[in-house]
Amino acid sequence: MRRWCRGIAATTLVIVASCAPQQPPPDWQRPDVGAATTIEVERDCQRRAIEAIGPGNNPADAAEVHGQRAQYVARCMTGSGFQRR
Repeated sequence: MRRWCRGIAATTLVIVASCAPQQPPPDWQRPDVGAATTIEVERDCQRRAIEAIGPGNNPADAAEVHGQRAQYVARCMTGSGFQRR
C-alpha cells in the first residue's frame, strides 16, 4: 500500500512540475554567464535601484520613479558587462 501511495505521489509531482510555467530567458545576456547568474545580477540591480530611488507619493510620481529605476537597472547591467537581447 505504501509503495502504491508513493507512486501516486511521485506521479502527481511530475505532472505538477511539468505544468508549472517555465521561466522565460533573461532580457540581458553575456556570453560567459549563464541564465541563472544573469537573473541574480538583474535582481541585485533592481534591489539597488529600489534602495537608491525612493518611492513616489502619487501615481504621477510613481510612474516617474519607475522610469528612473528602469534606467538605473539598465546602467547597472550594462556596467556589469551585459547587453540587452
